[in-house]
Amino acid sequence: MAERFPFCPACESDIEIDDLDVDRGERIGCPECGVTLTVLRVSPIELDIADEEVREWRDN
Repeated sequence: MAERFPFCPACESDIEIDDLDVDRGERIGCPECGVTLTVLRVSPIELDIADEEVREWRDN
């Protein structure tokens, strides 16, 4: 089975990250678009946009 990577909710690109390398609540940057993301869940990894302005722009 192919490994599934989490994706950036802003640009939807895959982010190669190991669930052993992050903790819940940690912030990471998307290598494609540079948006700051928060780790919501570790296994499986779930990410959300940390910047409120970007989140509002995405939702509109």
